[in-house]
Amino acid sequence: MDGERDVLIRIISAPKGDNSEISVKEGMSLLEALREAGFSLYAPCGGNGSCGKCQIRAEGKLSPPDEVETKLIGQKGLDLGRRLACRAKALGDVTVYFSFEDTSKPKAQVDISRVEVNSDIWKTKLLIDWKDLGGAADAAESLCRAATSASGKAPTAINEEALKAVSSAWEPGKSIACAAILCDEEIIAIEQKESGIYGVACDIGTTTIACYLLDLATGDELGTSSGMNPQAPFGSDVISRISRAADDPKALEAMTAAVRLKVSTLIEEAARSVDIPPESIYDLLLVGNSCMHHLFFGLRPIYLSRKPFIPAVRDSKAHRAKDLGIPVAPDARVRFLPLIASFVGSDMLALLYLIESSFDGKSRLVMDLGTNGEIGLMHDGKIFVTSTAAGPAFEGGRISCGMRATDGAIGGARLAGGDIELDVIGGSAPKGLCGSGLLDVVAALLRAGAIDSTGRILPRESVPYRAIASRIEGDGRERRVFLASGEGKRLCLTQNDVRELQLAKAAIRAASEILLERAGLKWQDVEECLLSGAFGSFLSPQSAIAVGMMPAELEGHAIPIGNGAGEGCKRILLGGKKAWDAVRILREKIRHIPLEGYPEFEKRFFQYMPFKEK
Repeated sequence: MDGERDVLIRIISAPKGDNSEISVKEGMSLLEALREAGFSLYAPCGGNGSCGKCQIRAEGKLSPPDEVETKLIGQKGLDLGRRLACRAKALGDVTVYFSFEDTSKPKAQVDISRVEVNSDIWKTKLLIDWKDLGGAADAAESLCRAATSASGKAPTAINEEALKAVSSAWEPGKSIACAAILCDEEIIAIEQKESGIYGVACDIGTTTIACYLLDLATGDELGTSSGMNPQAPFGSDVISRISRAADDPKALEAMTAAVRLKVSTLIEEAARSVDIPPESIYDLLLVGNSCMHHLFFGLRPIYLSRKPFIPAVRDSKAHRAKDLGIPVAPDARVRFLPLIASFVGSDMLALLYLIESSFDGKSRLVMDLGTNGEIGLMHDGKIFVTSTAAGPAFEGGRISCGMRATDGAIGGARLAGGDIELDVIGGSAPKGLCGSGLLDVVAALLRAGAIDSTGRILPRESVPYRAIASRIEGDGRERRVFLASGEGKRLCLTQNDVRELQLAKAAIRAASEILLERAGLKWQDVEECLLSGAFGSFLSPQSAIAVGMMPAELEGHAIPIGNGAGEGCKRILLGGKKAWDAVRILREKIRHIPLEGYPEFEKRFFQYMPFKEK
């Protein structure tokens, strides 16, 4: 960009004190600069400023701390030179003190180079004189010629709305200056205002929906927004929603309307946050599991409700935004990435594309841990996938004080000094318990002897730690563990909360072992286990091992990668036809392993329900 100058960042690495220097463009975030220099800084939220994990110490000409940094670090930390690498920008020469303690969590070896931008939707400026109409069979042909001359592309058609726009603005006998928006070989819009051209990648999860606003010309991520999936009242998991939608046409209609409205609202929120008009958004790519796909398009999921458990269609045609009621450019393209098979949807396909295009060829287990747990295994050029109904516990669903992993959620816990210490996301007063916090709390209580191997919360007199024993309330099935007070309510872990975690962790462990068995592998053959999704990004691998969701063989090999499905969706959106074709080729390599009615899965599921392996 014109006016940018180079600034120098000096990186001092502890504990050795080694120095290195890198020249970057003014205004680059320290996170980007460190990654460009080859340092892998832990940032599970993807650098969105929501987790507070990428703290470093820095001094020099930096952008002033914003509200996010002040909230997550605190004034005392800022006074000591602590900054969030994703928020602090280099405005001049800067020194960064980089400690390898900041990277204590294992990292996946990922290609962090800039994503190739090759969108097949682009904008080109036109200046057409009235006399240029001569020699053309019609005005549409003349406009296509002008667009070809200006862009080097060769559109062969112009849609009616674009033709109406230019016809109403063009004064007879005069020239007209405008911009044509092209999609593949068609002019889909004519604009007379100066604006960019944007797209949205959207990950529709069973519990959470996330939208990412992207500049289709530069590839920059400009804004994000997320919220709860409004279909929850119809069922907290895919099985419940499939049943309702298959049996009740009005429920199907309501769920479709609700999810489209939520996606629309999130897109508008992301656009408004960066002052971009939604009508400048021309491309929308969605990913989600098979149930979310069907409910978005209003397809009755009857074939997913019983054997052979297949989707109505794996590949959906491109739609126009105006036909779906999405408030972006009327003729914006709306696509849903193809499904894989059965309940394994395009979210897993996007995740596998990210790994295939960015990581090396290690043997990897890939877990997208949410309400619908999707698991992949990549080994020796082969890819196996399956899915299991883990339930909503990983995302705070069906938990007595459950909530998403947002500010105020208890996101972590540990046994320390004979009591439980809690970590609250954002550093504020606790409001509830998210999935990673649930996992840590149960693991800590297991270590403290307050929960036995069957998952039963023990009475006070049976718990060796006095502080933890004092937290236990009630009797029998009503027994619970007091955690904290927040926003006028008492936050407790109930017996039912423990059971929900047992169901979820047993499903994931059993499904993972079935995939390994089919590939002829054992746990020790897994070189990396990549954890995707909000829950996967924040969970403690040690706690996952403690509760039996993972075996001890994965200690040191479990790696959070953030929202891998969302990241893959972004790359496919920006990659255009080349990326879309690569995704379709990738899907043909994938072998789906169904678990429905599979006796060995059921056997292992019950085997791993207890916390102590039988």
